[in-house]
Amino acid sequence: MKIFIVDCDRTSRSELRNMIEAGNLGIVVGASPRWEEAYVRVQEVGPDVVLADLEFCTPKSMVYIEKVRAVMPETAVVALSQAGHPQTLRQAYEKGVELMIHKPLNEIEVRNVLYNLEMARAMKWLLGKAGRGAGEMEAQNGAPGSQGLRPPIPARRPEGCGEFSRSWEC
Repeated sequence: MKIFIVDCDRTSRSELRNMIEAGNLGIVVGASPRWEEAYVRVQEVGPDVVLADLEFCTPKSMVYIEKVRAVMPETAVVALSQAGHPQTLRQAYEKGVELMIHKPLNEIEVRNVLYNLEMARAMKWLLGKAGRGAGEMEAQNGAPGSQGLRPPIPARRPEGCGEFSRSWEC
């Protein structure tokens, strides 16, 4: 998973990079202290995830989060934030933030958030493949249910097993 970090605090950027690389959580493809520079670089490197600090220049952060989501809808934006104002957090989610990592940074939280994003991306990919596969089968075989996908054949219970038996070995 390719990750880009936007945070004005050099220590936070370094700490995040170290957590990500030491934990094999992804590849940091870039980092920037300012949104103006980050916006251009994010489009160049095409990260899967942007980790963005909400605390600096909050109105500007919201504008750039929305811009990133508009031009790169497949890129997840994760906000880095101290326990801030509920209104700011609500606005961040409305602009396209998917998840939040609280500051001060915690390695377990960073790992869990990135893992959950990776699992969500994998599931989306699988569902997309399954949808394309079903569509191709329908196109080749006619209407669904006619010759294409068929429901699985139910397994039969062995002789002597009651209706409410929990095991096949009755």
